Amino acid sequence: GLDQELGGGFVGTFEAQYSNTLKNVLVTNVNLRPPNETLDGPDNRPIWVPEEYGPGQSEYTEAGDQRIDTRYANIHRVGNTSRGYSYNVTGRLRKTFEGIVTENSGLRTDVSYTYGDAFVVNDGTSSQINSLWDGVEHVNGANSIGLSRSDFSTGHRIIGRLSYRQQLGDRFALTTTLVYDGQSGRPFSYVIGSSDVMVRERGDSNSLLYVPRSASQLTFGEVDPDDEPAITPEQQAAALDQFISENDYLSQQRGDYAERNGDRTPWESVFDLNLRLQVFQQLLGRQQSVEITANIFNFSSLLGDIVGQDSWGRRYFNSSQVSLTSFREFTETEDGEYTPVYTAQEVIDEAVDTDGDGVADEVRTIDQRDIFNQIRTGSSYSSQYQVQFGIRYNF
Repeated sequence: GLDQELGGGFVGTFEAQYSNTLKNVLVTNVNLRPPNETLDGPDNRPIWVPEEYGPGQSEYTEAGDQRIDTRYANIHRVGNTSRGYSYNVTGRLRKTFEGIVTENSGLRTDVSYTYGDAFVVNDGTSSQINSLWDGVEHVNGANSIGLSRSDFSTGHRIIGRLSYRQQLGDRFALTTTLVYDGQSGRPFSYVIGSSDVMVRERGDSNSLLYVPRSASQLTFGEVDPDDEPAITPEQQAAALDQFISENDYLSQQRGDYAERNGDRTPWESVFDLNLRLQVFQQLLGRQQSVEITANIFNFSSLLGDIVGQDSWGRRYFNSSQVSLTSFREFTETEDGEYTPVYTAQEVIDEAVDTDGDGVADEVRTIDQRDIFNQIRTGSSYSSQYQVQFGIRYNF
């Protein structure tokens, strides 16, 4: 790091850090046969197909097992990889202004900007070997994991601080501090729901989404939930197309696979407010003081409640992945016998049947800003404002 006086009372700081992976965990399943088929259509990822598994089937069957030795479920080999790196760059500027309002006042300012990113093969966040193997999002199978953005990628972050102190006579001083914390949202991946049944490598549903150039390239089945109107394949394709077109990241990935942790939740902006009143008193020949403080954490959320803006002060927590489509079954088309049939109910927020025929006449997609439904539900504890009062005696 480097600190430098810039003149005019300004002090600048620059810091940079780079880390290279030497030994990180890498897990493979040595009891898994190589894939023996590929999906048909624009998404041609490898899959494992037992002999008695074909069009119209989606249930799991042990026929033609994917295992090399059927006496064991999975046999894991734990090794290491040197692939991966991370970096952070920070710039900071600060200055103190004396007598800015009155002779007995002062203002301290401090602002910093950080950009950081991290790339790994496996974040190694689980204590169970099988989860380390099948818990990473992928395209070509859990034994073929490439370098991707880490779950702990920082992105952009801005921290600003304004602290104003006013002396009120000889015995009182009031300090008001406003802190801003703005940062990129958390990274997450777009995956296919029930992809474990589609890919069938004996892992979890962590197959990354293929983003079609047009949703009409994919095959959809009708959605007919018990308590909602039916949603036709054409309506699902249109809803998926609309969602992709309105998403900055996915619209750039058309014709390709979504990347692991390729997108982020929305930008988070949070203000904290601190009020501190100091009362001074000479006692027994020494100056002593009482401090009364009021901290409003996530003050921006309180302001949002006042003016009716639910997104103010919102922090987004997610499970690191979201499904836009779900695999239903295979069907045989002109593309081949392993053409996947999907549903896209996940991108539909509301289906309205205006004429009462049981089929949706109007379909509305989910809010891009609220994919994880956290603005409407307010489910995140840290998205709520909190008030803390304190008193301290200094002697």
